[in-house]
Amino acid sequence: MTFKQFALRNVQRNLSSYLAFFMASTISVMVFFIFSVAYFHPDMNLSKDSGHLTVILTAILPYQYGCSLVFILYSLGTFLHRRWGEFGVLRLLGITDRQFIKLMFFENILIGLISIISGILLGLLFSKYFFFVISMIFQFPLGFSLSAFPIVLTFIAFISLFMLVSILSPFFVRSQNIYFLLTKSRKQNRQPKAPLLKAVCGIGIILFLYGLLLNALRNPDGLDDLLLAKMVTYLEYDNILAVFIILTIITYLIFSHASTLGVTLLKRNLRFYFHRTNLLWISSLAHQAKQNARNLFISTLLITISIAITASLYTSYLYTAEGIIKDFVGPISYVSYPQDKQLKENINYIDTYLKKNGYEYKKVQIPVLALSKIEDHTGQRPAIALISNSHFNQLARFLGRETISLEGNNSLVLVWKGYGTKMDPLDEIEYQEMVLGGRKINVIEVTYKPFLNFGALIYYVISDSLYHQVKTNYPTYTFVEYQIPNWTRLGDFSAQITERFNYNEGPRQVHTAANYFQSDLIHNKTYFFLGSFISMVFFIAAISFLYFRLFADIQGEREKYHNLTKIGLKRREIKRIITGQLAIFFFSPFAIASIHTYMVLILWNHENAESAPFDKILQVIIIFGVIQILYFIWIRSKYIRTIFHYLDQGKS
Repeated sequence: MTFKQFALRNVQRNLSSYLAFFMASTISVMVFFIFSVAYFHPDMNLSKDSGHLTVILTAILPYQYGCSLVFILYSLGTFLHRRWGEFGVLRLLGITDRQFIKLMFFENILIGLISIISGILLGLLFSKYFFFVISMIFQFPLGFSLSAFPIVLTFIAFISLFMLVSILSPFFVRSQNIYFLLTKSRKQNRQPKAPLLKAVCGIGIILFLYGLLLNALRNPDGLDDLLLAKMVTYLEYDNILAVFIILTIITYLIFSHASTLGVTLLKRNLRFYFHRTNLLWISSLAHQAKQNARNLFISTLLITISIAITASLYTSYLYTAEGIIKDFVGPISYVSYPQDKQLKENINYIDTYLKKNGYEYKKVQIPVLALSKIEDHTGQRPAIALISNSHFNQLARFLGRETISLEGNNSLVLVWKGYGTKMDPLDEIEYQEMVLGGRKINVIEVTYKPFLNFGALIYYVISDSLYHQVKTNYPTYTFVEYQIPNWTRLGDFSAQITERFNYNEGPRQVHTAANYFQSDLIHNKTYFFLGSFISMVFFIAAISFLYFRLFADIQGEREKYHNLTKIGLKRREIKRIITGQLAIFFFSPFAIASIHTYMVLILWNHENAESAPFDKILQVIIIFGVIQILYFIWIRSKYIRTIFHYLDQGKS
């Protein structure tokens, strides 16, 4: 037998262990290849909106490649750990460092080549469907086209990756002596010691952190009040990062402290512990707790990221219209400057079109007094305007909001932060020191609810008597707001009136939501489509980690069940024990990840809770859950077959 044949036999003999590593590597290659084919497609620039896709692919390709590198290194490290006994025997028989490096190089390159070829072939198979979906998103024909460059790029990128892994992998083993390699593989796992005080403290921290998050869920500003969120914001990161950090700590404590304490309490419940076969699966969980904790922790984080990304992008896509209208208040907003002499004519033009084309609509028209020019966007101070109490109530009834009653100098302040900015206009003025008609205004409330997200940044709602007293001192602007149920179909008309009324910066301005709807919808579709691919890579990595952990101790498990059958354990009981252990092992990370995903999305959208509806998040969780169940069924069947095959060999 030649040295290359020996390396080939090693791969064949460890085929079951290599299978998850091979499948995950193949899928990583496939996704990279499909993205490469799309990126270098000659017709990709035919649509003006496809440039956005090109930018996303430019960012995704190196990111996905980096994730593949980390995953392959981790997977290989786990696999090598399982083979330490085999490597110890080879070192004992006198294999040299050069031969060992050569052996590892052949094995990894062989698996790598097969993965690359399989990934490219699967990529060729699914590229057609990928381009079909892109054509539907961007509304232009994009047929299948393949050049040699994506194939060469994918092959070079991943063969380099596997060569790097092949060079690094021997160093994980060469640094260990023969005794360590031989004894470590046979070393029995011991149940980790979990002092009661340490476990209770861990659970106390878990409850405390969950309490902080639940308080943030109930309080709209609760997330901003968290000390960790303030620190993250100070470092110019989104405060949702604080939620991920807290949930990461909770996840770690659940598997390192709470689970260990739970198993200990089960063992102390003697009636339950000695009931039927409970002793076997509880003892197994106890002895593998330390090894399982790390893998379950990593898998839970990856599953959380996968579901959260997919659910967030899915809801953003479904609620594109709601997200746009939130910024616009109404689908058509018209502001007439004091010098505008065609207000009635222009409004009649809009009304005529809507009636003629069968659109149901309602509108409201209110005047406001501007303390500074609303049309001047170059000023150092934010534009300020006045609204009378009666006109505000008219607008509130139009929007379905509560009306108010103001008397004397009392005032309600409406604040609009403007598009794409987090700056608070109130920080730039002494809004409590406002004086009108020689009378100091008494601000009784400040609201950031959208009433007029247009024109001025700050509106003072004042009593009718005060409004009429100062009316002649300031220019009057007129706002017209429309409500149109099926406004998303107004794309062409919106572009038409925008061009008609906004030309040459005339004495009026119109904002239409439909102008932004189609482009935002395409962007959200693109993010959802490509984000789902990336999420599936994370999800496959998560369940692959579970696979590696499960089969890492398969030899010891086979011997254990072989010995138990000698004292009368039946096969149906073995199936029941294995099913229970695997169910806990596979579905506990998924259950925790699902809860954490919902909390992340609700807190992420705490200012717009309707963008994270429970039913839509549940749909995504169910889809991932079905995949997890199918994977569980396959792994359970494979694991039981492996155990029973060993038992049958023992009988013969």
